[in-house]
Amino acid sequence: MEVRKLRPEEFDQMTDLGAFAFQFTPSEEDRREQREHLQQDDVWGVLVDGRLASGLVVIPFETYIRQQVVSTGGVAAVASWPEYRRQGHVRSLLHSALEDMKAQGQVLSNLFPFKHSFYGAFGWEKAGTRLKYTMPMHRCPRFPRGPGHILPIDDWKTVDAVHSQFASRFSGTHKRSEQWWKNRILKPERRVCAFENNGRLEGYLVYHVRDNKMVCHEWVNLTLEARYGLWNFVANHDSMAESLTWFEYSDGTDLHVLPDPPDSVEMRLEHMSRIVDLPALLRTMHAEAPSDCVVLRVEDTSCPWNHGEWKISSNGQTFSVEENNGSTVDLHC
Repeated sequence: MEVRKLRPEEFDQMTDLGAFAFQFTPSEEDRREQREHLQQDDVWGVLVDGRLASGLVVIPFETYIRQQVVSTGGVAAVASWPEYRRQGHVRSLLHSALEDMKAQGQVLSNLFPFKHSFYGAFGWEKAGTRLKYTMPMHRCPRFPRGPGHILPIDDWKTVDAVHSQFASRFSGTHKRSEQWWKNRILKPERRVCAFENNGRLEGYLVYHVRDNKMVCHEWVNLTLEARYGLWNFVANHDSMAESLTWFEYSDGTDLHVLPDPPDSVEMRLEHMSRIVDLPALLRTMHAEAPSDCVVLRVEDTSCPWNHGEWKISSNGQTFSVEENNGSTVDLHC
């Protein structure tokens, strides 16, 4: 058994494994696009007698944590052929990938799990939620028209400028690349419209309308005026759709804005995260806290470099992190 990164000429084996595990049939165009995407990622595999038995992909990106941008490794496409399952292959892949993430300076790792408890055993924990709202279109509110107007957008950089202002307010959101926008957000069947006020974009929608349903995949407001303006824009689709579905980060703001509540509100668990490099992550964080220190004892079998006792000191603006030199342990996890 050999655990290593795959070479480009082996990427088709990863596509075949993914097609089987996630039940889709790739076209030649799909294979070509997959080869291009994997060139930008780290593709790990367990090979048995030269054949790919198990694999995963680590996608490099950046994450906002307390308005700081930190390097992150996104784990995806974890799969094994049935004849090689339950032989410890995924454990070996995850340990090798985490070690490589640390070497590359990726201090966090995110993934979308097929089963939370499976990845919980390796140190990932539930880290993100979204609210999913559904209501009849005829109940969409209409607010008094104020300054500003709606305009269509076809440039990812324009939308990204708004998204960056919004996403940096939260911990765990992504700082998106051009590829992320084009491959994952701005899909051909979706439309993008923004709210402009005095020459400044203050919000936008990414949405589609199909089968009498309007789905807003992303709804971003930087101001209350943008929220009202986008609601009026959504209400203008009443001749095209009978129902509306939209998503929101779990602060529940829309529940306070709407005159009538949605028919259903569903909280959806999103990604899981784990700290790859604890000292490095803490050193990037800023906190408004009084000068103080705490000693943390950490047990981490998947990232043994985190294992030990760490003394974390704050001067009110930054953290300093060093190995404990005998001080009493305050917290243990």
